[in-house]
Amino acid sequence: MAMLTVGSCFVQAALNGLNASSVICPLQCPYASICPDGSAVQCVRAADCRFWDKRRSAVNGTDGSFFCRDCRVLGCEVCDGQNYCSRCSKGLVLQNGKCTSDPIAWYVILGSVCAVSFLFVIDMFVAYCRPCTNDDAMRHGLQHRSRCHLRDHTKEGHPVHSFFGADLHSKSLGGPGLPLFFNWFILVGILSLWLAAVALGFGYESLSMDRWTTPHADLCVYLTPKQGYYDRAGATADWPGLEFYTEATLPYEVHQDSVRAWTIVSYVGAIVISGAFLVWQHRLWCRLYGQEEGDESFQPLMQHYAFEARGFPADATDHKELRRFWANVIEDLKLGLEEDFSLDSDSDAVADISIAYSYSRVSDEITALIDGHLQETRAARHPRQTMPVVPTEASVTEPQQLTDGGASEHAGTPFVQLLAWFMLGADMHFCGCRIPGLGNPVLEKPAERHAEILDQLEASGSMVVVLQKAELRKRLLDKCQGQVPLRFRNDGTADDAGYPIFIQDVCEEPVGVFWENFGEPRITYVKRFAICLFAVVAMVAVWNFLFYIWVSFSFWSLGDDSSFSSLGMQVVALFAVLGNLILGAAVAKLSSYYGFHYKRSHLIAYLTTMVLFNSQMVNNSEYVVIIAQSMVKVSTDLSLQFLMDYGIRISASDLFFMLVPMYCIFPYLAEPFFTILVPYWVGIMRVKGDRRIGQELAGRLLEAGEMDVVNTPYNDLICITGSFIIVFFAPAGMHCPLFLMLALFAVLTYVIARKRVLAWETATYLGNRTLHDLMSYLWAWPLALLAANVGSRVSPLDSRLMPAIYGVGFFCGHVLLHCLFVALVVPCTGQRCKLPGLRYQEALKLTQGATYRNTNPVEVLKSVKTDGNQLTFYCRGKEFLQMEQDLYYEGARGGVYSWSDFKDEYLPSCCRRRTAKVKASDDDEQ
Repeated sequence: MAMLTVGSCFVQAALNGLNASSVICPLQCPYASICPDGSAVQCVRAADCRFWDKRRSAVNGTDGSFFCRDCRVLGCEVCDGQNYCSRCSKGLVLQNGKCTSDPIAWYVILGSVCAVSFLFVIDMFVAYCRPCTNDDAMRHGLQHRSRCHLRDHTKEGHPVHSFFGADLHSKSLGGPGLPLFFNWFILVGILSLWLAAVALGFGYESLSMDRWTTPHADLCVYLTPKQGYYDRAGATADWPGLEFYTEATLPYEVHQDSVRAWTIVSYVGAIVISGAFLVWQHRLWCRLYGQEEGDESFQPLMQHYAFEARGFPADATDHKELRRFWANVIEDLKLGLEEDFSLDSDSDAVADISIAYSYSRVSDEITALIDGHLQETRAARHPRQTMPVVPTEASVTEPQQLTDGGASEHAGTPFVQLLAWFMLGADMHFCGCRIPGLGNPVLEKPAERHAEILDQLEASGSMVVVLQKAELRKRLLDKCQGQVPLRFRNDGTADDAGYPIFIQDVCEEPVGVFWENFGEPRITYVKRFAICLFAVVAMVAVWNFLFYIWVSFSFWSLGDDSSFSSLGMQVVALFAVLGNLILGAAVAKLSSYYGFHYKRSHLIAYLTTMVLFNSQMVNNSEYVVIIAQSMVKVSTDLSLQFLMDYGIRISASDLFFMLVPMYCIFPYLAEPFFTILVPYWVGIMRVKGDRRIGQELAGRLLEAGEMDVVNTPYNDLICITGSFIIVFFAPAGMHCPLFLMLALFAVLTYVIARKRVLAWETATYLGNRTLHDLMSYLWAWPLALLAANVGSRVSPLDSRLMPAIYGVGFFCGHVLLHCLFVALVVPCTGQRCKLPGLRYQEALKLTQGATYRNTNPVEVLKSVKTDGNQLTFYCRGKEFLQMEQDLYYEGARGGVYSWSDFKDEYLPSCCRRRTAKVKASDDDEQ
C-alpha cells in the first residue's frame, strides 16, 4: 500500500489519489487534514482540526491512523465517531460522549447573577412604591434638571430645541466648538461610504454571503504561488507541494493587481475627503468665532475680552489697586484708547478683574456657602418658591426641622443608597451611621464660618483681566509678548523692584475655568501625576481583564454559528461596555483630580489618554491578540511571517462579527442606560423620602451630567474607524458590508449624541476649537493605516520583508505629512477671524450672563460680604437669577416622577403624549 510521508506541520502535499489513512504525519502534528477538493493534505494537531472548522474534530482510526473529520458533538477535540467524543476542548467536561460546560461553575455564576438581579429589582420596586415626603426638594431638583437642558434663551419661555429643527452643524447653539464636534460624524459617515463603494467596485466577485460567512475548512485555500497574499513573484521554495493549485480552487482570492488598485483608490479618496473636511471645518470656525452683530445666532465670546495674568503676591486682593496697575500698563504701552477705541481714560479700559484664590483645601465649605447664597438669592426674589423651614443662614444640606418624629428621613433602600453614594455623591445612612458623600458638604456653623473662611483665603497670584474692547486686548497681548513692561508694586527705587507680571491668552469661556485649582504648588502636581499614572495602570489592568472575558469567548467561538455562541457574544459584550465605562470614568475623574486650570486642558489630557490606551495599546491589539492566539494554538512552530501573511485573512470573517454588532453598535445602545437613566432614577429614589436633602443639594443630585464629548464620541470615532481599517490589510468581499456597518455606527452615535445634547443631559458648551485641533492630528492614525496598506502592496517583489518595511515607511510618512498639512496648510485656507466690535457690557447683554467674576465662587462670596456691588453666582439652570427674567420655562416640570414623565423626557415625540405648557414653579409662581 502506497504511503505519503509529510515531514513538516502545515505544509501542503499532493495526495495523488491517496486517502487520509495513507498519510504519515510528524509526532507533533499527527492528524491529517484533507483540503476541500481532496487533492492535498496538511498535518495538524488535534486541537487544530476544530480551529479551522468547528464541525471537525480529531479522529483516531481503528487502523492506527489519525485524521480530521466532521463530528456532530459540539466542543469535541478528539472524536471516536460522528456522535461520540473521547476528549473535549479546554473548558468543557466530557459526559457520556458529549461535551458540556462545568455545571457547578455555571450554577454558581448564573445563580449569583440571578440572585443579585432579583434583589436589585425588588429593592428598586420597594423604593419606587415609597411615598414622597420631600416634595419641595424633589420639585426643585426636577425643575433644575429640566432648566439645565440646552434651551433657546432668545425666545419667550426658553423652549428646548427640537430634535430635527436645531442646527448643530453651522450655528453655535452650544458654543462655536459644538458644530465642529458634530461635523466629525459626517466625516466618518462619508469616508465609510466611500470605502464601501470602492470595495463594491473592486470586490464584487466575492460578495456572496456564503463565501465569507461559512467556517474556514482549512488553510489550503489561502496558499498558492499564483495568487498568494505575499507570493507575488511566484516563488514556491518556502511552500512545497503547491504547484498544482490553480485560480479556480481559490474563490476567496482577488488578483493582486486589482487589490493594489483597490487599496490605492481607497487611500487617495480618504485623504481627499479628509483634507476637504479639515479645510471646511477651519472656515466654519472662522465664521463662528468672528460672528458679527447682524448674524441671527450671534453670541459673543467673553474670551475675546479676557487674558490671564500671573505673578502677583498673595496679598494682591484690592481691586482698586489692581485697576490702577493695569491702567498704568495700558498707558505705558500707548495702545490708542481715544483714537481707536473711543475710551475716555486708561481706567475705563479695564472692565472687570477676577482674582483666583487658593481654596482647594476648603472647597467643600465654599460649595456649601455658595449653596446657601443661591438659596438666599432665590428666597429674596421668589419667596413663595423656597422651602421656608430652612434657615436662611444655614447650609442647604442642613436637616430640616421635622415634625413627624423622623419618619420622613428615610434615605432609601440599600441598593438605592449604595448607587447614589457611588454615582451621585450622596450620603449613606445605615443603622444611625452616616457615610459622607463626595457631593454633600456640611457646615456646622455656616454663618460664623463664612467670614472665617473668606478672611483666611490668600490670592493664588493669578487673575483674569477683562478689557472693554476685544481689539484692545489683542493689541495688549501682541505688544507684551508674554510679560508686561511694568512691575507690580514697583516704587521706583530700582528697576527690579516689585513683581514681574506675565500674561497669556485665556482661550476659555467663564464656565470652563476651574477656579478651585489655582494656587497649588508644583510639588502637588508632581504627586498627583504619580497617583494618576498608578491609577490609570490599575484601571487599564481591570479593563483588560474585562476585555479578556470577551476576547476569550470570541476566540472560543470562532467559526461557531450556533445560537448559544451568538447569544453568548451578546452577553459577554456587556463586559466590554463595562470596561469602557470604568476606564472612561476613571480617566475623567483623574483628569479632574490632577487640577487643570481650564476645561480645555482637562479635555486634551482626557482625549489623549483615552485614544492612547483605547486605540494603540488595547482595542486594536485585541484583534491581533485573537489572531496570534489562534495561530499559536494551531502550531508553536509557525513563523511570524506566516502570521503576518495569513493571520488577518483567516480570522477576517470572525472579526466582522466581533466588530458588528458587539463592539460598534451594542455598547452604544447600552451606554446611555447606565450613564443617564440609572442615575436619573436613583436620584429620584434617593431624594423623594429624605427631607434632610435641601433644594440646592436635590438640584445637584438630580442634575444630568454634561455630555462627555470625549468618551465615547471623539475617542471612538478615531478608535472604531482604525479598528475597521486594520481588517482592510486583507481586502476581501466582506469589506463592503463591513464599511457599511461603519457608516451605521456613525449614524447611530450621531443620533444618540444629538439626543443627549438637546434633551437628555445638561447643556454642553464648547467655546474653543482645542478638541477639534487635537482630533485633526489624531485622525492621522486611521489614515496612516490605509497608507501602510498601500505601502505593502506597492513594495518590490525581491523580498518577503519588503512589504512590512514599505508599510512602516508609508505609515510614518503619512503621519508626518498629515501633521504638516494640519499645522501649516489648513490655517492658510480661511479668512482672518474677526473680533467683535462691541464694548464688553454690550456683549455681555447678549449672553446668558456668565462672567469671569460671577463664576468665581470666592469673588461672589466676598462681594456678598462687602457693601459694594453684590454678585450672584452663575449656575446652569439658574440663569434667571442673572438676567432677572421670570421663571417660565417651557416644558420644565417638577414634583412628578412617573412613567408618563419618563416618556416625556426620554422618548421621541411620536411615542409620548402631548402635555400642556406649564410654569416651572407651578401656579404659585405667577
